[in-house]
Amino acid sequence: MTNQTVSLTASNIRYLLAVKVLAEGGRVRCVDVARKLNVARPSALRALEYLQSLGVLRKKTEGVWTLTEQGWILADKYRMYYDTVGGLFLRLLPPEADRSSLILSVLAEVPLEKMDEVCERIRQDEQGSEADK
Repeated sequence: MTNQTVSLTASNIRYLLAVKVLAEGGRVRCVDVARKLNVARPSALRALEYLQSLGVLRKKTEGVWTLTEQGWILADKYRMYYDTVGGLFLRLLPPEADRSSLILSVLAEVPLEKMDEVCERIRQDEQGSEADK
């Protein structure tokens, strides 16, 4: 996925982050992704195949999926973005809000090349808030 004009939907990002977690713990199979995200196996397979078409995933033998080098880089970026934006939402939104879906929606809407800038602004705001205390 060297072409940064390709954008991921909130759902794509959700799958990518789930694959990252599973890959860190061992092998990744479609059924594992489906179970983790509580979706049907055909839905998980379609999502994995789409990520594969972007060059983010590769299917190995026996139905095992692995992140490509570009996939790891992208997953690490999105994880950092998710955590940074999530911290802001944790402070601003009530617990009953579906924070995860909102975070994923923000990540899908803001162009990837702008997310570093957005996260830096959030960090600066957090540091300013800490200094005010």
